[in-house]
Amino acid sequence: MNFVNGISESRYPVVLLGLLPASYPFSIVEMEEPEIIDYETKDITKGVRVTLKDGTILEVMLKVNSIIKIGHDANNGAPVYNVNVQYIIKTKSILKELFKKVKGKAPSDDQ
Repeated sequence: MNFVNGISESRYPVVLLGLLPASYPFSIVEMEEPEIIDYETKDITKGVRVTLKDGTILEVMLKVNSIIKIGHDANNGAPVYNVNVQYIIKTKSILKELFKKVKGKAPSDDQ
């Protein structure tokens, strides 16, 4: 990895050890050339169903887009991964009283 004015030419962040205070609470990652990791997914659960105070019901799911191995933890040697995820939020139920009237129209039954 090449550095220009303390900034890596890579798109991935690099921690410069001399700039961190001694009380820095996070592990230091020994950066390596990023490696895209192949993966397969298994649905552990369909997501989380959330009921809000106003009666609205949402379902929240997680989709993994990519996984990149960026290095190893300097303390214990464990691999460090950057996981790119996307949250998918579905509205399952909304009370009709929560809808705002739009130009004199009432909410339809299909909402």
